[in-house]
Amino acid sequence: MTFQNQRIRRPRHVAGGLLAVACLAFSCGAQASSYNAVTDFSLASNPNGAWSYLVSGTLLGNPTSNNPSFVGLDYWWNGQAIPNSSIVAWNSTGSTQTYSSTVVLPPNVLLLDVELNANVDVRFTAPATGAYSITGYFLGVDTSERSHSVTILDNGTSIFTGTIASYNQNDPFGLTETLAAGDTIDFESLTPGAFSNLGTGLSATVATVSATPEPGTAALIPGAALMLYGLRRLRTRRRA
Repeated sequence: MTFQNQRIRRPRHVAGGLLAVACLAFSCGAQASSYNAVTDFSLASNPNGAWSYLVSGTLLGNPTSNNPSFVGLDYWWNGQAIPNSSIVAWNSTGSTQTYSSTVVLPPNVLLLDVELNANVDVRFTAPATGAYSITGYFLGVDTSERSHSVTILDNGTSIFTGTIASYNQNDPFGLTETLAAGDTIDFESLTPGAFSNLGTGLSATVATVSATPEPGTAALIPGAALMLYGLRRLRTRRRA
């Protein structure tokens, strides 16, 4: 009697282990991740993890902080003088600050200032294949805001366009895109052919909606399912 009970219970233990393997196979490649352009901002490197900061397709190369003319403003700069001076910046003070007399910048957005360059760009590079939600807004942060275009690109193809034409104008976006590892999403402010009063705020979060399981773990799923099916049939026969 004891021996028979042991023979019946053993498949249950094995089945439980296989079920855990199957669950692991599903979860290993599908863990949710979220990337926030504002809270992830850093002057440590460019690229910075999943984020990059560019002007006209070229990485910005001058990290600047503690400039006495711009209190609490951390920014990547192209090193050029006006009217070709472009930056991607973050107000690190935790409160709204005014810069250059007309730029009113809250701490919860990045500042994109393009001047006469073609565009200034915050780029997200997908670390893994999957579906991603893309949410946030562009914001007019110059009290004398000049009308200009903003856009979001998926591997160079426009998936959102808008116009920032006035101070405090909010252009929201909410998209879902399927990306392969290495694909890019670009958040751009474009020049209208004039260099002044183009300060644009950006709030952007990119988060995984679903991820493709890694090949090694995905391969475990069919085998585990077949073994579970076989064990269930074996237990049914023994009980009969």
